[in-house]
Amino acid sequence: MGNVVSLGDANTADQKARTHRNASDRRIRVLFTVPHAVCVRSAEGHSCDSAAEFWAKRFAQVVPGSMILTADVPRAQRDENRPHEGPPTAFRRGIDDLVRGKRIDVVLDVHSFPAEQATHRNDVYVLEPIPRCHRSAAAKAKASAWNHSAHGFVRLLRRAGLVAAVFPNGACVNDIVVSARNAGVQAHLIEMSESLPRERTELVSLVPRDWLLSESPSEIVPPPPRGASAPRGADERRRR
Repeated sequence: MGNVVSLGDANTADQKARTHRNASDRRIRVLFTVPHAVCVRSAEGHSCDSAAEFWAKRFAQVVPGSMILTADVPRAQRDENRPHEGPPTAFRRGIDDLVRGKRIDVVLDVHSFPAEQATHRNDVYVLEPIPRCHRSAAAKAKASAWNHSAHGFVRLLRRAGLVAAVFPNGACVNDIVVSARNAGVQAHLIEMSESLPRERTELVSLVPRDWLLSESPSEIVPPPPRGASAPRGADERRRR
């Protein structure tokens, strides 16, 4: 299944203190995926997401009951965020088992982009699939709510002092998010800048937890995208 990390009950008490959405205090089951975790020397430039696993682990540490799946093959050998013919790898089979078995509520697919591409001023962006990616009835019915939820996540990132934006031009080949959505499971692709100062780690890592524990993240009205602009090479970036 690639590399699996289960982070169970470290913050159960904190969750109970903060969560008041319902009497049962239901825990949201979150899967963090890192398809481009393996870094190897390459002349092709961006061969891996060097900060993605770091951020996935930090997010998971403060989200009770979450899990991480990381790919264990280099991107140049097999891009685990693409649809492939033939049998799936253990990494993708692990994701499919959790998603199709309804053992997970949210998938957050974590990526990172190089410091030299950070001149577009965004620290983080969420890449939402274009409408035609939603093929199933479940995905079509929930797509609007999921999009609003992505804006709620970005709003919390901005409150944490980051320049963040939602880009609604994600290609359908971003297969982890698209497959999960078409199975009826909420999923988002998150891009983290590799130039984010590590001294901001503690504050930034709390954002997914606060988003997941918020009253109604899908009902947060998105503010105007002030201070955010599309990254250079946006046509390529939509295919992560």
